[in-house]
Amino acid sequence: MTENRLNDRLLLLTTERKNILNEIILDVNKSINRAKVYEKDLDRLNNEIWWPLAFFLAHKEDVHVTSAVIQECLRWRKCTNVYDLRLIEFVSSPEKLNIYLRGKDVYGNKILWIKLNHHDPSERTIDQLLIFWLEHNLKTFEMSPITIVMDLSGAKNIDFTFLKFMVHCFKYFYPGCLAETLLYGNPTRMHASLRLFQQLLANYEFPMAHEITEKHQIHAFIRDSDLPESMNGTFVRFEETEDPDEMAPNGHARSSSTVRKQSTTAMLRLLVEEKQNAEPFEWFEVDGIAINPKESLQLRQIDEERDPIDLFVIKNTGNIGLLFKIKTTSPEKFRVRPSVGFIPPQESDYVRIQLQNEYRPTLKAERFLFMGIRTNNENIENFGTLWKEAPASYKIEKTFNCHLATSEPLTLPSVESFRQREPSIHSVNNENNELRRKITELGQRQMIIIFMLLFLLIVHFLFVVQLRSSIDNLTEAITSSSHNTPKFSSSKRSDL
Repeated sequence: MTENRLNDRLLLLTTERKNILNEIILDVNKSINRAKVYEKDLDRLNNEIWWPLAFFLAHKEDVHVTSAVIQECLRWRKCTNVYDLRLIEFVSSPEKLNIYLRGKDVYGNKILWIKLNHHDPSERTIDQLLIFWLEHNLKTFEMSPITIVMDLSGAKNIDFTFLKFMVHCFKYFYPGCLAETLLYGNPTRMHASLRLFQQLLANYEFPMAHEITEKHQIHAFIRDSDLPESMNGTFVRFEETEDPDEMAPNGHARSSSTVRKQSTTAMLRLLVEEKQNAEPFEWFEVDGIAINPKESLQLRQIDEERDPIDLFVIKNTGNIGLLFKIKTTSPEKFRVRPSVGFIPPQESDYVRIQLQNEYRPTLKAERFLFMGIRTNNENIENFGTLWKEAPASYKIEKTFNCHLATSEPLTLPSVESFRQREPSIHSVNNENNELRRKITELGQRQMIIIFMLLFLLIVHFLFVVQLRSSIDNLTEAITSSSHNTPKFSSSKRSDL
């Protein structure tokens, strides 16, 4: 079965079959209560004929059954809130590691891995995770065929509640998706339970599951490159992390780390500076790009962080911009902030790698892949296309290992001295009070000086007035004296 199976059927549809499908779609639109279904589901039903065709083929081309099943599926989708499911919601659940969609089998069908040997039957989160991955397959791959691989190695019991739910989903909600089922590592004590499961598949008219008792048998269905190491495979796959903190309110990834850096703790800032100033032998350098660490991340706790962290410090020493992306083999365990970005020429940036604390015991041989493109195109959302189109000489790839540091939680001496240099609120208040006191004293002295100047001005004014009065009196006296002197002289001469 191929990924384009439904498309191939569409090409072979006769006019009569198309008319039947249109009748089914019309019947669903007339009968359904729109308040109890998603409008976008109705839009898909009306505009993407491959979806109703999947139901039609899965139910033996029975018009009435197909219409009823589609209506029930639409109501179920609204009740289950399938559009609200996000992988980030299951970060704290250990069940996230027990079911995931990854790789392909030898026929090109996508593989849904289910680790029933690690599943807790009392935990129902796995039901929602199953819906999430089936919905992902519906929206992204138009319900392409899926091969289920159930790992039963060392399992003590089987969660039949989950198995019934899974088979029911494939029959009525995601029809035509189940290609085949592989039961890997079946314990002898589970044979009776497995017969019940085989009967369950038969009741829903699905093919019998393949029971794989020897490890080499699985190679007939899945290549080594798609098998995990636990099944003697060589599978290493790098994927992007899903981090809501990297999404801006408009839904686009941030191209700048300005906002991120504003919230960086003092400890982390100094850790960045320490890595930026590291010795040359601690850097991986190629084609005008320098990355610290050189080979391996050392995750450790710092006293302000709960989760172990380490940093990639990336320097662009060339004359062309650098567009980069970082992927990991275990996206469910790590937060990579930012996972994609652009660094202008002669500038640097850093990426924080944070291991979620609940996954610390499961850390084994996780790896990170750095992918860089020499380009001045800053459109980080178009990284995939740019990577495909860029010539090999413009691409940089580097794989990094990842380990937990064995040392104690990191407390840098420079951080302590940095904190000692930071003024406390109490000392700042004391300085402010002292400053206010001095300002008050200066104000008082200024007033005294003003009063003294005013007093001197008044004294000076009075002195000037008095001096002016004295000058006037003296002038008047001199004038009167000059008038009296001639009369006296003339009288003296007459007497003579």
